[in-house]
Amino acid sequence: MHARQIQAWESLRESYWFLPVLFSLVALGTAVVAMTIDRNFGPWSFGWLPRIGPAGARALLSTTAGSLITVAGVAFSVTLVALASMSAQFGPRLLLLFIRDRGIQGALGIFAAQFLYCLVLLLFVRAPGEAADSQMFVPQVGLLLAFLGGIVGIGAFIYLVHHVAQMIQVGNVVARAGTALLVRIDHVEEERIREEATLLTSLADRPPPPGDPIEVCTEQDGYLQVIDDGRLVELADEWRAVIAVDCHVGEFVTRGRVIARVWPGDTTPEDHPGAVRGSLALGTRRTNAQDVRYLFDQIVQIAARALSPGVNDPFTAMSCIDWLEAALSRLNTLPQGAWLEVPAGDQGSVLYRVTTRAELFYAALGQLTPYAATDINATLHLARALRRLIAAATDGNQADLLRRELDRLTLGAEQRLGNPGELAQLAEVIGTAADAG
Repeated sequence: MHARQIQAWESLRESYWFLPVLFSLVALGTAVVAMTIDRNFGPWSFGWLPRIGPAGARALLSTTAGSLITVAGVAFSVTLVALASMSAQFGPRLLLLFIRDRGIQGALGIFAAQFLYCLVLLLFVRAPGEAADSQMFVPQVGLLLAFLGGIVGIGAFIYLVHHVAQMIQVGNVVARAGTALLVRIDHVEEERIREEATLLTSLADRPPPPGDPIEVCTEQDGYLQVIDDGRLVELADEWRAVIAVDCHVGEFVTRGRVIARVWPGDTTPEDHPGAVRGSLALGTRRTNAQDVRYLFDQIVQIAARALSPGVNDPFTAMSCIDWLEAALSRLNTLPQGAWLEVPAGDQGSVLYRVTTRAELFYAALGQLTPYAATDINATLHLARALRRLIAAATDGNQADLLRRELDRLTLGAEQRLGNPGELAQLAEVIGTAADAG
């Protein structure tokens, strides 16, 4: 799947129209199949279900369609109110987690599909003598499906109300963001431990490619959202070239900036910059498709808002710290490097800039520390988390990064808190951390 296709698919996943349209198309097909069965094999007689005439069929379909479109309007209103509340309380970046929610999209799709299904059936119900060439037609199988669909629609509405009520609870919001972060870290680890991939500290760690590189510049401004590594490997293999992508996913690039370099091989075409640009998708905002730092930013944003003077909710911030600790603990096993090289055939290869451990630590801790240092509860909770992370660190460089963040937290707390008792509590936790280190 190419970068533009990946970007388009992610955009569809973030829309409230895709599943309703898909479900509506399925409903249209189901209505056609049901009426075809009724015309070719009917009329039916279900002993446990009274047979319905044209007037009753129209009443049933009209009532079901009218009720479901009303429920759909209420459901959209509930969803929009929940999204507005989430945006105000946790920040607009968190909306992405809920816009992608399959439960809400599926419920809205059920309402739209059932409404359209009932309209189609209603159009073809005929009573004797309504037109010169018409015969009575009441789709019994279609009516049975409409009745069952109405029951499903009521169940979907009850589920939607329950789901939204659960979704906006602060603990579930933080857990959803934290789970997404952990999943993304696992994907990053899988990418780095591929058998054919090699991590490099810098490009100087490998022999320089022959010749001079050709720079590939962007033709638009925006955030780098997707890198299609599979396509780049195919191009490097086909061209026998070395391709180096010089930007991180999630980085903002301006028009004309060098985003990649190509050391051409003997089969590299003249229009290769366009092919490389086609493997890199830019957009107007960051997404969580491949951007692990954006997921860190989401949790930090929740904590920062919780610690703001207008909210003053340190317990939400402490929940965020717990999930950040879980994410940082997984960095113990994450292979480290600044570049990832993936071979492409016998002579080609692709080089990507990857997020380093120091950058991930700053995304999680460097941005959070100034806010945590303003509240004693958040300060002590973060200090204890750092203490545990230092004790579990697998190498000295990681432990040094964590101690540096602990020092920044201590300095910030001393400047902002000033209460001797609170500072004594912090000193006790820091002393334990020093013993653990």
